[in-house]
Amino acid sequence: MNNYIITSDGYSFLIEGYIKLFKKYWGETTEQNIVVGFETPSVLFPQNFKFHSLGSQNEFSSWTEPLIRFFEKIEDEYFLLCFEDHYLLKEVHKDRLEEGIGYMREGNVDKLYLQPDYGHRITRHYKGNWFVSDTRPGALTTTSLLPCIWKREYLLKLLHLAHSKGCPTAHHFEIINNHYSFDENIILLTKDVTIYANLDAVRKGAFNDVIFRNYAKNQSGGDRVWMQNLDPEDIKVFESMKMKWDGR
Repeated sequence: MNNYIITSDGYSFLIEGYIKLFKKYWGETTEQNIVVGFETPSVLFPQNFKFHSLGSQNEFSSWTEPLIRFFEKIEDEYFLLCFEDHYLLKEVHKDRLEEGIGYMREGNVDKLYLQPDYGHRITRHYKGNWFVSDTRPGALTTTSLLPCIWKREYLLKLLHLAHSKGCPTAHHFEIINNHYSFDENIILLTKDVTIYANLDAVRKGAFNDVIFRNYAKNQSGGDRVWMQNLDPEDIKVFESMKMKWDGR
């Protein structure tokens, strides 16, 4: 399974922190990690990472157009998709992930949602430790661009729909698609573990300082279990990337 990490020219330097924490919590893998962006970032890529340029960012008027071109050409049936600032905070729950990927290989599943929220969207048990999500309009498990495993044809379906409505940003991708029903698609989630424990380093155009505030408050993440008892070395990664963010 390939991992695709989306970036853009203004954010691509953040891949440095992503790689550090990915290597720590995912480990050395046989999977290829492909950073998909525009201008090649000034980041040292380890052996199992490579960069794919979509061309010049200025060539495209929408967020969806270059991604549609890219994902229509690849051969992967399914893959992990995330952004360059989705920094891992804990070990990936690989056993649960492999179980879900096994169901996806069977051909009936369109997406694996890897976060612990939206458990209230569960409609029924699927198999093993996985459950079926509600896919009616507003069911964010269907459209969320948090780290998830996507079937390629399902992602393209949503990219085309968002593109047809005009889609300048990733945020608009979620907003547009949340207005439509996807009852025929099967989205799975698991409710007792966080498979891909991550925090977005940047949120709404600003560095996400919540990680520093929570760490200062006795390392309590509240009900966000994946933000509890964080490693001080991981906080240093966030601090380093914030300095680069502030110095752009």
